[in-house]
Amino acid sequence: MFFFSSLSEKLLDANGRELKRSLFSLKQIFQDDKDLVHEFVTHSGLDCLVNVGSRSDQNIQNYILRGK
Repeated sequence: MFFFSSLSEKLLDANGRELKRSLFSLKQIFQDDKDLVHEFVTHSGLDCLVNVGSRSDQNIQNYILRGK
């Protein structure tokens, strides 16, 4: 699905405030439509979050893990 590939690219390219904003938007999307969580996982979304977390500081890692 194009949406998830472009979202993954945005997450991988973002940093700092832009990354936090993107993660917050992702959380809102998932809260609005729970079915998208499965689609996100199916389209390597978890791999993307792991990649983003591995290159980010502790605050972003906590932000990802807590889904804030």
